[in-house]
Parts: sequence; C-alpha cells; structure tokens
Amino acid sequence: MKQSNLYTATKTRALAASAAAVSLAMVTGSLALSTGAFAATVTNNDHPHGIDQNLIPAYETMPPVDAQRTIDITQGLRDWSPDLLLAKGLANDDMHAYTADDYARWNSIPVDMIALYGAYDGEYLYLMWEMSNPTDVVEPNNIWALNNGKLNESTTRDYPFFIVISTDNQNKDAPPTDKTIENNAKTADGKTIWDSGNEFTQGATSIVAIHSSLGNKETKIFYGGKSGLNPVGEDAEATVNAGSGILHDSSVNGLLGFGKSRKSTEVQDPSTQNKVIDLSTVHHDISKYDFHYQVQIPLSKLDTTVDDIKVHGLGVQVVSTCSAFNAIGTDSLPYDMATKTGLEKGHGNAKFSAPFAILQ
Repeated sequence: MKQSNLYTATKTRALAASAAAVSLAMVTGSLALSTGAFAATVTNNDHPHGIDQNLIPAYETMPPVDAQRTIDITQGLRDWSPDLLLAKGLANDDMHAYTADDYARWNSIPVDMIALYGAYDGEYLYLMWEMSNPTDVVEPNNIWALNNGKLNESTTRDYPFFIVISTDNQNKDAPPTDKTIENNAKTADGKTIWDSGNEFTQGATSIVAIHSSLGNKETKIFYGGKSGLNPVGEDAEATVNAGSGILHDSSVNGLLGFGKSRKSTEVQDPSTQNKVIDLSTVHHDISKYDFHYQVQIPLSKLDTTVDDIKVHGLGVQVVSTCSAFNAIGTDSLPYDMATKTGLEKGHGNAKFSAPFAILQ
C-alpha cells in the first residue's frame, strides 16, 4: 500500500525493533555535538540540538565526520570504510528483545540497527546502516524470527525507515532558521509523520520516509517551519538498496537474553557494559543473519550544498520501525531512549531527543 499522505487509516500493533547508538559530546573544528539543552534561543522544540541519553560506553556517536566521498550504492559495501562511521550501538537491544509477551515476540522479527555510516559529494547524501538478526544465539527456538528475520529479504513485511535531517548550523549555540521544523516535528494539529507516533524534538529541517521492501520504490520528504511539519510530503527522489553482510564481518557486539529477563533501562546502567560481548564468540553467524541498507538522497531535496555542509555540518538520525502503520520507532542511530516508548502500557508518542550524528 502506498503511503503518499502523512496519515494512514489503518493501525497495527508495533512489535520488534533494532539497535543503535547515541552521542558523546565532542568538538572538532567549529562544530560542537551538544549534549545539553539549547539555551540561547527560545523555540518550541523541546530539545534543540538534542540531549545526552546517558548510555553506556558501547553506544557512541562519533565527533563530526569529514565525509566528502562518492559512494556507488549499487556495488554493495565496496565504497564504505570505517572512517565514515557516524554512530554505533549493540545487537539485541531493539523493542523485539525487550518484549515480555512471548506470543508477540514469536510473531515479530528483530529490526535491529548496529552501525550507521555517512558520506556526501556534490550531488548526494549517502547513508548506510547495518542490521543484525541475533536470534540464532539469543533465542534459537524462535523459528519464525530465525528464518524470517532479515528484513531486507522479507516478501511479507514492509516497514518504514525515517531519516531525520538537519541542515541548520550544527553548532550548539546556533539558533533555528526558517527551515527548522518546530512543534517537535508534529503538524499544526498535532499529527505525526505517517501517523507513526514519532516526534523529533531536536530541530530537523526535513524528514525522509522510505520503505524496507525494495519492491516499494516510494520515497517521501517532508518539510515544515514555525507551525510544525507540513502534512503533505513530496517525492524525495531517493534511491534505496540493501543486501547481506556488514562492513565489520568478523564481530558484532551485543547483549544476550530476551523478554522478561531484560530491563529497558539497562542501556543506561553502568553494570551493563560488562555484559556486552562479541556475539560471534557464541557462534552468531554474521554472514547468514546480518545485512545492510543504503540510501542516496539528492542534496537539492535537502536544500543544502557541499559548501553549506562544510561550513555548518549536516545532522542525521535514522529510525527503524516494526509496523507498516502506526510505525512507532523501535530502534535508531544515534540510539535514543524514545525507542523504548512502545513497551509502555498505554504509551503516547515517542519523543526522539538524541543529538544528531554530524557530517562535515
């Protein structure tokens, strides 16, 4: 079903999700990755430039990355390299991993992000994120998730990804502009993008929505301003690709356990750092179960240029979901505690607030 409008009439239960990363406060050159609330300018976004998520060290957002490079996304991972890493997280930390309802978990799959990379050239922004299906070592008797857990190969599931972009000045003291989507990226009447229940409080300038199914070529971009998100998107002219394998194919850091044995706040508990292991050491099959997505988006659709990025930076957060409709975020890079919202009984909107990863 095409989702060309902001809202959808159908809602299904949101299950599962993915892994990712949130930020360290770092300064490189003239750009600062902020971990505090924006104090210099009054705006009606809750957390301009984002707030620290208080995560364990395994989650990391890199300092602003010098990422000017052309990527051919039709050539698998050939053109990507470790120096283009924007954010990293852990496997087995998405909403699927924390779902205590066995029936729900056994009828869902992980949507688990573990690393985000980025680059740009004179025409495009390029993003690549790696994903893991750790079911083989976490819950191997969950046959459905084991055999159907590679979202890029699914013929029955088509979940949105939301790519949240800021082309405003990424310096922590920079004020919003007339391109900044305020009202936490809700519409003037309080609706959210694709009726997803996701709010973005950091001051985005556009949000690109794509599909996990490569057979669905629809890509939309939404803009906004002082009154919030424009409810009508336009063609993003983006290209999406996906495939098996990840850049670091010899190790995947993650956590063990699932369901009732897990606490959703564990990623903020310092003792959890000691529980992080390389899942390949307990025989996780990376080549069989892990995969990636790539996307290229014209800079012209993002209303920016190479020179603008070099001077002001470009901020990004990618959010994965686990339902075609009512697609509340279930994982993100940089990692955001908002991805735990769907676990709460009678939950409201998920309010994303992690500082953006920055390309410059």
